[in-house]
Amino acid sequence: MVSVPTGVGKTAIALAAPFLAAAHRTLVVVPTQELRRQTAERFRTQDVLRSIGALEVEADFVKPHVVEAVGRNPDWSALRKADVVVGIPASVSPVSFPDEPPPSDLFDLIVVDEAHHAPAATWLAILD
Repeated sequence: MVSVPTGVGKTAIALAAPFLAAAHRTLVVVPTQELRRQTAERFRTQDVLRSIGALEVEADFVKPHVVEAVGRNPDWSALRKADVVVGIPASVSPVSFPDEPPPSDLFDLIVVDEAHHAPAATWLAILD
């Protein structure tokens, strides 16, 4: 777990984590729909990593395939095509899908934004 205060590069850390961990598929959990949209856009463009020089600015860079998990009826198999999935707990937590939870091997890295929510049942089920 990495805990950093606002304004010191949390977004850059979250964007870099899949590269540093050599993750094949990353789940990013955020608390609100607006943060889901913003975070998905950051992962799509990688603009933060480009602006600090961590990634090439040139068009050589292959942008990750980012999917926003929306709604309460996810097609887990469709998410396997993504590099990064950004969702709120209601859309990705096993608690929300007791009859059809996400496969345990779906993600090899989970990034939790606003980790102080982690003790909540929906968030904890994701981490478990």
